[in-house]
Amino acid sequence: MSMKTSYIITLAVVVLVVAGLADWYVFSTTEKRQPGMFPGKNADAAFVAEQWVAGSAPTYVFDGSNLALKESQEGGCEGCTDVLFSFESNHGGYGNRADLLVTQVITPHTIRVTVKDGTVTRAVTDEKYNEMSGALSE
Repeated sequence: MSMKTSYIITLAVVVLVVAGLADWYVFSTTEKRQPGMFPGKNADAAFVAEQWVAGSAPTYVFDGSNLALKESQEGGCEGCTDVLFSFESNHGGYGNRADLLVTQVITPHTIRVTVKDGTVTRAVTDEKYNEMSGALSE
């Protein structure tokens, strides 16, 4: 076997190994949560709440990251579950701030989401911003 052939075979093996590792990394870091992946009695409500925050909460959708479940407990109404998450924003403020002048600072937030019968009925960030109506309370 010539030196050139040996070099080509080695290069091909390295490319295959790197491609395999890259594929494994992408798969392992983009795993999507499924119903039942949260532990505890309120698992389905936590799943519904997480999906809603990730796709519909303006503050999180605009620039949020690191969404993490803090607690899930019986809510204030019959059949309700309150789910509390923490997350970070890359800018100060609430909601979709696309047309606003914003500060570029990592801002920690909490969002409490109420789920009833599989539907989000309330979502409030930092106990002051209603993610569903866009209203800021003082």
